Amino acid sequence: AFLEGSETASVTITGASGGVGLGATVTQTANITDDETATVQLTAATDGAEPATALTYTATLSTTNNTGGPITVTYAYNNGGTDTATPGTDYNNATTTADILDGTNSAVITVPVIDDAFLEGSETASVTITGASGGVGLGATVTQTANITDDETAHLVGGRVDRRGRSPNGFGDPWRGQ
Repeated sequence: AFLEGSETASVTITGASGGVGLGATVTQTANITDDETATVQLTAATDGAEPATALTYTATLSTTNNTGGPITVTYAYNNGGTDTATPGTDYNNATTTADILDGTNSAVITVPVIDDAFLEGSETASVTITGASGGVGLGATVTQTANITDDETAHLVGGRVDRRGRSPNGFGDPWRGQ
């Protein structure tokens, strides 16, 4: 079972026996439609971390790609707004396609993490496959979530610190509005 796309076959008659002559058409071509189907799904997600460990997601085809060219998988970020990481601020969301090359059955989607200066704890980032070229359908698992580990830490000064690592300046209590 190979996903190889439609193919053509040609037959050419070069001679006949018993005194039978050849007509004007001696070559015929027929199309062979591939009856194999394939689906693509996300099979793994690997966590990332600030400052520079990328998130990775693996798009896997249900069979080997033998189409003679790549199968392009399209995907989207921030699964319906349920993620805590912000696209373009916590990770680079410029790329939205990955190619499963001929002769392979998977592609790794690499999402670079952006090192910000905010103390925000671990955040989540999801990728959802939205389609694929070549008539490939969507599998059962099209969304995967990974975590981004924050590299900022809070420093306790004067006994108190807010969630961004700031401490009071000695002129009243900034958390009570005084």
